[in-house]
Amino acid sequence: MIISFFGHSKFYDADLSAEFVVERIKEVAGEKDVQFFLGDYGGFDAFAYQCAMEYKKMRPLTKLCFVSPYLDEDYLRRRYVTERFDEVIYPDIEATPKRYAITARNRWMVENSDFIFFYVNIRFGGAYSALQYARRKNVKHHNFYNLQN
Repeated sequence: MIISFFGHSKFYDADLSAEFVVERIKEVAGEKDVQFFLGDYGGFDAFAYQCAMEYKKMRPLTKLCFVSPYLDEDYLRRRYVTERFDEVIYPDIEATPKRYAITARNRWMVENSDFIFFYVNIRFGGAYSALQYARRKNVKHHNFYNLQN
């Protein structure tokens, strides 16, 4: 089972507890092994990584995958991605101009996820666009902030 996370870079973990999120992951995943698709760009991504790590402690076959918008070894090394994640995935988005790479990566993540957890509390930005795209694609998801529309 593939579970992705999307949220705003300005996120403070006081808004949501890791224990609560891990319980939601267990409800969604059941007994299935999980492959987490994660970013690494801000507050919510750091929080999602922490939650995925906590889940992995209980289910060691869990994989933490960084889905990179850029095919750039220096970029990955600078972010210490290869040391922190089990796998780095680069979607087939080479033809996408660099300024649209994150949007293309987000769409790929939505299209390839079984379930997505969001923390979207404003109506703009990449996480909000991904939420709207998931709704249009009928991908199962939950927004922890519970933003309507």
